[in-house]
Amino acid sequence: MRAHAEPSLSGQPDQRPGMDRRGVVVQRVGQVIRAFPRPFAMLGLLLVSLALDLYQDGVGDPLALVVIAIGATPLVGHTIVALREHRYALDYLALLAIAAALAALEFQVGAVIALMLASGEALEDYGVRRARGSLSLLADRIPRHALVVGDDDGLVMLPVEEITVGSAVMVRHGEVLPLDGELLSERALVDESSLTGEPYVLDKAQGDEVRSGTVNQGPPLTLRVRREARDSTYRQILALVEAAQESGAPLVRLADRYSLAFSAVAISLAAGAWWWSGSLERALAVLVVATPCPLILAVPIALMGGVNRAARDKIIVKRLAALEVLARVSYLLLDKTGTITVGRPELAQIETGPGADIDSDRALALTAAVERHSLHPLAKALVEAAQARSLPMLPVSDVVEVAGRGIEARVDGHRVGVHGAAAPYGEMRVVCEVDGQLAATFVLEDRLKPDARQVFGRIVGQGVELAIATGDRRAAAERVVRELGLPLDIEAECTPAVKLELIQAKQAAGRVVGMVGDGINDAPALAQADVGLVFTHEARTASSEAADVVLLGGEVQQVWQALSIARQTIRVATQGVLLGIGLSVVAMLAASAGYLPPLVGAVLQEGIDVLVIVNALRATRSTLS
Repeated sequence: MRAHAEPSLSGQPDQRPGMDRRGVVVQRVGQVIRAFPRPFAMLGLLLVSLALDLYQDGVGDPLALVVIAIGATPLVGHTIVALREHRYALDYLALLAIAAALAALEFQVGAVIALMLASGEALEDYGVRRARGSLSLLADRIPRHALVVGDDDGLVMLPVEEITVGSAVMVRHGEVLPLDGELLSERALVDESSLTGEPYVLDKAQGDEVRSGTVNQGPPLTLRVRREARDSTYRQILALVEAAQESGAPLVRLADRYSLAFSAVAISLAAGAWWWSGSLERALAVLVVATPCPLILAVPIALMGGVNRAARDKIIVKRLAALEVLARVSYLLLDKTGTITVGRPELAQIETGPGADIDSDRALALTAAVERHSLHPLAKALVEAAQARSLPMLPVSDVVEVAGRGIEARVDGHRVGVHGAAAPYGEMRVVCEVDGQLAATFVLEDRLKPDARQVFGRIVGQGVELAIATGDRRAAAERVVRELGLPLDIEAECTPAVKLELIQAKQAAGRVVGMVGDGINDAPALAQADVGLVFTHEARTASSEAADVVLLGGEVQQVWQALSIARQTIRVATQGVLLGIGLSVVAMLAASAGYLPPLVGAVLQEGIDVLVIVNALRATRSTLS
């Protein structure tokens, strides 16, 4: 059986064998018509109407009225809804222009206005679809099927939605993990950059958690499913993206700031032109070029472009309104642990014992070999430090762990003991003894995130006031502030209630407050702030549900990126609104003076719409400054 050709995924015509250039052009035209069916149908009727009128005046009027009905009917519906909600709608001007055209018996002009509105709506849909393009790629990454290991060790390909918790799934080299689970294989190399932004491959051991959306960069691995498909990490990320896409465009408020004044100017010019010239046609010309498509189009397209731009940096904007608020933030409250610091202990220094005959690497290798069998929170940090130095994994036997006293084992012919030691606040110390002698002391700290000093310095340089609110003691917070070298206010030993009070006090003082956190204890503050940003490796937690912006992966650079993207998006949207208003006002003045006939004005207004859309799409590809 001959396979059917699939449509081009790139959106370009599928140039089949034997298709000549004319055929390609025809196919391109067909694609455009399918993308904008209603405007092209209206355009066809309008052209026939104009042709009939050239043959005999007035013969084409019925077709022009049909075009008006097709274009104006949705507009009337939108206007009725706006009136019921007691709000001003920019569509009122367009309806007024169509009414004036009907009153002046300029049916073709009314049809052009209706066509302009329909094509503007179609162009807006196209712009939003294009802005959403890279967000859709998130959904395309996740596998639809997976290989399940059967009871007889055979492999069965099943849809991921049918795979139950407890099933064993095999993932081959280079494939995306379809579900969350526990690693059954002894070792695995997993690229988590799609979730965390971290550019390196992680070495996973048997029993470690592996997450959907990550990529197997090593030999085939097997995992035990922990969550069903609908609850997996990657599906929850997609849910956040879908919520952002489905939310309305509240930033239309940006256009509303100018709409009343714009409408007042347009109506005044139209009335003045009518009174001065006595010609309803001149007033109609003013209303035609005042049709507010540029105001309607500029904002939603720029907003979706900003959401798209953010998604490329693993920043999920859950509400479009968050971009507008984030662009105006003047006070940023920061949690410390997991926000400014990495949120976990890391090896900072190795102090070898007096008279010890082993070097620091050997001491760390022995300690890590023992700590791999410990559940203590500091054990993982030492194991990761040994892996980062590519130290050998030494064989271990006779492991004994006593809660509160440490862990011992026989390693490479030596009895190695590891236990905690007293340390200054803000430090953690672990002691390694080899055959009863002090071999090394490991100093661990919750370090600043990479680039924290540079990133927060740039934010302060943009006029944003920063403050730290932490549940830790003041000494620990002061150490972090000293390392940052920035003028930050410190609120130490904060409960969630205290953080709420801090935010409320700043809001009462007229500040636009942003909150950056990462933990469950930050959820109330994230919800109270004007805009909440949360660092997380998981898609759905209490804190990510409360936040407006989710920073996947925990890179502090994402805070600056989110602020910059928000400001650039609002800048582009504002430029589009002002550009549309400026060009429309110039055209209105020309029309009121009699230099711009209604039909020419309608075509000119369509050109202004296209220009505004092209400008708004800059938000999708804007670069950070």
